[in-house]
Amino acid sequence: MSRRLWIPREHGAWAMLLAAIALAWAVPGVRGIPAAVLTILFLLGFAIQEPLRVIVGGRGGVAAVLWALAYAAPLLGGAAWLVYSYDVYLLVPLACAGILLTAGDLALRRHGRHRSFLVRLVGGACLTLVLPATVAVAHQDMVAYAFAAWGLTLAYFATRFIAIRARNEARWRGHAADAWRSLVLASQAALYIVLVPFAAAGSVSPWLLLAFVPGSIEALRQRPLRSIRATGWMEVPHLAWFVVAVIVTYHLR
Repeated sequence: MSRRLWIPREHGAWAMLLAAIALAWAVPGVRGIPAAVLTILFLLGFAIQEPLRVIVGGRGGVAAVLWALAYAAPLLGGAAWLVYSYDVYLLVPLACAGILLTAGDLALRRHGRHRSFLVRLVGGACLTLVLPATVAVAHQDMVAYAFAAWGLTLAYFATRFIAIRARNEARWRGHAADAWRSLVLASQAALYIVLVPFAAAGSVSPWLLLAFVPGSIEALRQRPLRSIRATGWMEVPHLAWFVVAVIVTYHLR
């Protein structure tokens, strides 16, 4: 096989996936072989995207095919083993959704339309499904809680996507920049309009609001984007704070 490391290079996507895994395994009581195998399957499901993209693009040759098979074998074998041994039928709809979304992603990439905001948001939603799936496999009585945590995680990433896109558009100004600036304000308002009543009613810990505050402050400053690479690194402390703050609230429920 080629010495190339055949994994996706989207650092932001890896950050979303790994953050969701950390949040899942930090939930009290999440442990066991089924949850561990499911987590590995999500990692394999994302990793296989790289050789598949190369194959569809007509590049890579035999190496791409071999890497795709190397990922596919444990992915399919692990999924079948979970369903057969542990009755994890949750994998059936997840697998179907994963196949459809992968096919859609590959089709969009062939036409150069895979970088839109909506496509990235849907991709992030799929990657972060590892959070509710892992928790649900470990604790079937916590499915609603798991999906609530997933919703909060997705809300965080959605508001960060919008903020970064607005900063990028601000470099050129114009109607697009104004529209994205307005969307930043609307998304931040919607976030707290939803969170504050839940916190006031005691449905979530008031401390959960602190998980979003640093990202909100940075978003509302709306400084023009100077460098994609620098912005990526600047997102690391925001994401780390969000993950740690949410994990703390697990123990304050």
